[in-house]
Order: sequence, then structure tokens, then C-alpha cells
Amino acid sequence: VYQVYTPGNYYVIARNVATGCYGTSNTVEVTSITSPSAFDYSVTDAFSENATINVTITGGTGNYFYQLDNGPLQTDPIFQGVSAGFHELSVINDKGCSKLTKNAHVIGYPKYFTPNGDGIHDTWKIVGLEAKHNAKIYIFDRYGKLMKQIDPLGEGWNGKYNGEDIPSTDYWFTIDYTENNQQKLFKAHFSLKR
Repeated sequence: VYQVYTPGNYYVIARNVATGCYGTSNTVEVTSITSPSAFDYSVTDAFSENATINVTITGGTGNYFYQLDNGPLQTDPIFQGVSAGFHELSVINDKGCSKLTKNAHVIGYPKYFTPNGDGIHDTWKIVGLEAKHNAKIYIFDRYGKLMKQIDPLGEGWNGKYNGEDIPSTDYWFTIDYTENNQQKLFKAHFSLKR
């Protein structure tokens, strides 16, 4: 094993120590790469139909792979169609020498929920919120009657009003929240299916 510390072209010649014979020589180019010192990312605004995460590297030379959660490696630093929720972003040197990881979040909401006790989609809540968003969420029926105010970091809404199951239909919600140091209001609807 011969370690090289300076970039350049080097000859590699193999010699059989038992016979003293030399093999063929090969030229090897050694290049210098440095790992990125950090990376950052941007996410499209909350509730985007096609959420996109764009990764930006700080420092480093060479080529990199980008990974979302445990998905396939890609050479493009942009991830499109990202689902709402919390995700792990990774930047990996193409030689496999370094890996940087950060957590990212995409804010969204489910278009329906089924509070039938089967453990799947039993509650409705905004996905990807953190305490820094200072969110207030209100759910209304189609006539504008307040059905529930839910804690943005809580378990969500179970489809009950005053302890009673309410009918399958569409419900509307508003969310007041802070994003990029701006106060925002978002309104939309979702379906309750029993």
C-alpha cells in the first residue's frame, strides 16, 4: 500500500519479489477532494401541492449524492413531490468518504380521515408542524359552526363533537401560523369518512 498526499499523476509498477520480475506499469491520476462543511435546504411554502426540497452545499469539492429518507441516491439536489411530514436529508460524497444528515419538515394535511378505530387514519391533523410555527387550528362544518380547535402538536381530531360521532362529510379548517417570520392564514377542507 502506497499512500499519496499530493494530487498528480503517478506510475504504479508491480514487481514479483520472489523472481525480481517487473509487471506492466499503469498511470494513476490522484485528485484532491474535500467534503462539504455543511449543507442547507429550502422547502416550498406550507401546503404546496407539489412540495419541493432544494439542497445547497457549503464548501467542499467533488461530486455528491443526495438522499431523502432511505430512498435511492441521486445526483440532483432537488426532491419533488415530497410528502408532508418529517424527513431525513443526506449529502454523501461520491467516494463514500463523508455523509452529512439533517432533518427537514414539509407542512401539509391529509385530504381525508377515517375515525373507525382500525389504527389507520383515525385522527386528522396538520402534518409537519413544529412549535416555532405558533399555529392555531380551527375545524368547521359546512355552515361555519366551530366543531373543534385542535392543538397543532397534539393527537389531532377524532371526528367527534361534544363526545358524539359526527356524520361523514366534508369539513373546513383554518390555520393561523408563522412561516419564514411571516404570519399566514391557510383555509381548505378535508373529508371525514366512516
